[in-house]
Amino acid sequence: MPSGPARRHLLSLRLGGMPDQMILDLTKLNLSDVETVANLRCTEITASISKAILGVTFHPSRGRAMTLGVGAQRRIRALVAMGYSVQALSELTGLSVPKLSTLPSDQVVPSEVWSVINDVYDQISMTPGPDEQVRNAAREQGWATPLAWDDDEIDDPRARPHSPRGIRGIDEAAVYRRLCGEWRLPLTLAEQAEIVSIALRRQWSTEHLADVLGIDLGSALKKKIRYRARMAVYAARSDGEREADVA
Repeated sequence: MPSGPARRHLLSLRLGGMPDQMILDLTKLNLSDVETVANLRCTEITASISKAILGVTFHPSRGRAMTLGVGAQRRIRALVAMGYSVQALSELTGLSVPKLSTLPSDQVVPSEVWSVINDVYDQISMTPGPDEQVRNAAREQGWATPLAWDDDEIDDPRARPHSPRGIRGIDEAAVYRRLCGEWRLPLTLAEQAEIVSIALRRQWSTEHLADVLGIDLGSALKKKIRYRARMAVYAARSDGEREADVA
C-alpha cells in the first residue's frame, strides 16, 4: 500500500520529539522497517507496517508513560490567549509555573502532565478568562486561542491553527459571546468568517449556522460556499510553495 500516509505520520512523531526507540517499542517494528518508511524513494509498504506506524497516536494511548509535549504546550498557550494567567493555570492544574512556562514543542513529556492539562483545557477552553492584559500579551505573541484548534489536530506537530492569529477585525471574545447565544451582538465580516470556519470544522447544519449568524438560509449557504472556495485557493497556493521549496 502507499507509504505516504505512514511516512507523514512518522515525520510528525519525530518532529514532535518522539525518540526512535519509543517508536520502535510502540510499533513493535524493526529499525530497518521504520527507516524504509522514512525513505522518500520507498513508495509501497506492507499494510501491517502502515497500521503499526499510524497506530501511534500523538496523545497518550496504550498506557504509555510519555507523549508528545506540543499538544500540552498549545493548550496552555491557548488558555493564556483566552485570558488565563500561567499562575491561575498552575493553581488549576497543580503544576508549577516553571513547568507550564517551559513545556516543549519538540520533546516528549509525562503522559500524566498531558492528561492534567487536557482535563483543565476541556473544562475552561470555551470560557473567556478574566485577565485582559494577559490575553492581549498572548495574542501579541501570536498564540492561538482554543477556537483555532480542532481536537484531532492540536497534538499533531505539523498542524497549524485554523484561524488567522492576530488578524485585524476579529474579536475572539465577540465570537465566543455569539456562540454562547448573544444573537444581537454585532460582528465584523472577519468574525462572521471565523464562525463559518467553526461551523465547517464542527459540521454544523446550514440551518444552525444561519441561526448563529442571524441570517437567512440562502445567505448562510453562500457564506459556506465562499469560505470553502477561499480555503481551496489558499491550499493551492500553499501546495505550490511547497513544490517550489522541494524543487
